[in-house]
Amino acid sequence: MDFRRFVCAVLALCLILGCKERKALQLAKVSGAVTLDGQPLAEGVIVFTKFGEIPKELPILKGRYEGKVYVGSNHLQFAVYRKQKQKAASGPGADQGSLENILPSRYNQESMESREVTEKGPNEFDFAVQSK
Repeated sequence: MDFRRFVCAVLALCLILGCKERKALQLAKVSGAVTLDGQPLAEGVIVFTKFGEIPKELPILKGRYEGKVYVGSNHLQFAVYRKQKQKAASGPGADQGSLENILPSRYNQESMESREVTEKGPNEFDFAVQSK
C-alpha cells in the first residue's frame, strides 16, 4: 500500500511541475560540394555542430558530401588529413604514424562558418577551402 502512495505522489508531482520528455531533435538532409584550392576535394570531413548537441561528422569523397544533421543553426568545421611519420618513435605501432590536418585553423578550431539547416530544404551548401 505504501508503494502505491509513493508512486501516486511522484506522478502527481510530475504533473504539477510539468515533467516533460525531451523532444527529439529533427534531422534534415544536407549535401554539397567542397573544393580544395579550386579542385574537388578527394577526401576529407565536414562537421556540423548544433549548440549543445553531439556533432554530426560527414565524409567528403570526390568533392561531395551528404547526410543528415540537426535542423537549425550549425557551426561548421573542415578537416583534410594526411599521414605523418612518428619522429624518433620506437616500439609497437611506431610505424603507423599519426594523422595531421593540413587545413589552416580558420577552417577548424577558429572556424566562423555556419549554415542554417531547414526542415524541408533545400540544404545544398558548397564550400571552397584553401590549403594556405
